Amino acid sequence: MIMKKKNWVCFYSQTGQEIMKISKELGILPNLLVTNDFNKTSFIVQEWIKENNIIVFEVSKKAKTYKDYESLVLYLDIIQTPLITLHGYLRILPREFCELYDGNIYNGHPALIVDSFYPELKGKDQQETVFIQKEKYPFIGTVIHKVIPELDAGEIILYNNAPNNLTSIEDAYNTLKQMSLELWLKFFQTSGLLTS
Repeated sequence: MIMKKKNWVCFYSQTGQEIMKISKELGILPNLLVTNDFNKTSFIVQEWIKENNIIVFEVSKKAKTYKDYESLVLYLDIIQTPLITLHGYLRILPREFCELYDGNIYNGHPALIVDSFYPELKGKDQQETVFIQKEKYPFIGTVIHKVIPELDAGEIILYNNAPNNLTSIEDAYNTLKQMSLELWLKFFQTSGLLTS
């Protein structure tokens, strides 16, 4: 039986497939999806959204300031202490939004930005960097970190890693997507954040 979790809110900018896979694997549904570009949502995810009556909230494609998120904040006021997860959300959340939900926002990042590995791999498209510069980055991995106003700088909650045996940029994206999915599943199974 799939259960809708009242306090789970997911942000995404791309296909939304990671959220759907987490949902199906764990038998839970987000209460709300937030996207800044619904047109990029894959057809299969759109069908899943319809089948499960999941509410989708669209913010501006170029959402940048707190004003761009004010109507979302009004909606989120209904959800007590939402757990907000970011799955390929390609916007930097404004400081005021981060502070409003301080400690309740988590982001998945497709690079080992752990201090003991490669903290310089913050930012977008690092999958390509670790493939192109394999000699500099002998390990690949993903992290889940708390979101603070500074880009990819929040406390790292979980990470995984593996030898960098990538064979192409496509392989880098696919391998790190799978590693990210596995890390999110571990996060939800061990954190207790979505328990009733």
